[in-house]
Amino acid sequence: MRGIIVAALCVALAGCGTQKAEQPDGGQTAQSDAINNYQQAVINLNDASRRAVLFRAIRDAGLACQNVIQAERLPDEKEGPVWRAQCEDKSYHLVIVRADGTAYVVSRTR
Repeated sequence: MRGIIVAALCVALAGCGTQKAEQPDGGQTAQSDAINNYQQAVINLNDASRRAVLFRAIRDAGLACQNVIQAERLPDEKEGPVWRAQCEDKSYHLVIVRADGTAYVVSRTR
């Protein structure tokens, strides 16, 4: 388990022609109120850009991954939004984007 900084990458990619995620009708939930700008920037990214952010987090954590081929958002944890990223070698990593812009990467060892 390793934490790494992806704030600069998130901010840089947030300006790359991304589209805003549709807001649910009826107001925000308590969980969505806790999401800050760094976290929202990753949420708002298109799929290709989000996979690039997750790839960078995985690689910066010192883990082997040549390409993130799939990313699925999981229910948020108290630390922030969570994605399950699958690399081309079929390995899976959980990436949590924290409020301070760091990414917390959790992986299983084989």
